[in-house]
Amino acid sequence: MTISYAHLLIVDTDETRARSLAEPLEAYGWYAVTICHTISSALFNLTSRPLDIVLIDVRLARANQGEFLRRVQANPRLNQIPIILLATSDQTDGVADSLELGAVDYLLTPTLPGLVKARLSTHLQQREVRAQALSCLNAFNSMK
Repeated sequence: MTISYAHLLIVDTDETRARSLAEPLEAYGWYAVTICHTISSALFNLTSRPLDIVLIDVRLARANQGEFLRRVQANPRLNQIPIILLATSDQTDGVADSLELGAVDYLLTPTLPGLVKARLSTHLQQREVRAQALSCLNAFNSMK
């Protein structure tokens, strides 16, 4: 299974890091990338347009007792969107807490564009498989 197109949201206060992540993905040709720098703009983007996956700075994910992750997980329209954390090697406590709140993975930064692409592809494929399985289950249950 290959992903032919995905819309990625990058949430990071560091504009340089956000652009360094976005540019190679856009160059691959199958990612559209939106960058924002605050939790409120991230939540606005998630609720106002279809997005497929999120990369977020672990500090933002943990802000206000994990408000961003809690709100995404509480929303049935959003809680199937994979959230991948961006962290440095000294932020492992924050990563563990955020994974417990619903993030699905993390990337240590700085990182290589090929690794970012591979992790995004993996989680997008897993999301697609879950959606197909749920569709089959719903079809089966409606036959009764």
